[in-house]
Amino acid sequence: MSMPHTITNMNPITAKMETKIPAGWIEPGAPPLEVDFGCHRGAFFIGMAAMNPDTHFLGLEKQADRVNKCLRKIGRM
Repeated sequence: MSMPHTITNMNPITAKMETKIPAGWIEPGAPPLEVDFGCHRGAFFIGMAAMNPDTHFLGLEKQADRVNKCLRKIGRM
C-alpha cells in the first residue's frame, strides 16, 4: 500500500500550505486527474466526477467557506 505524497507550497496568506495527495493518484497507470482551479462551491466538478467515476477530480479553492460548502455537498452524496 503506497502512502500519500505530500506537496508543500508557500502561500502568502498562511506562509505554508500542506496538501496530501491520496495514495495511488500520481503513480504510473493511475486514472486521469482533472483539476478545477477556483472551484467555488464545487457544483461543476462534483457533477463531472459523478459522470466520470473512472477519473480523479481535485478542486482548488482559497475561500474556506466555499470549501466547507463543497465538502458538505460531497458528504451528502
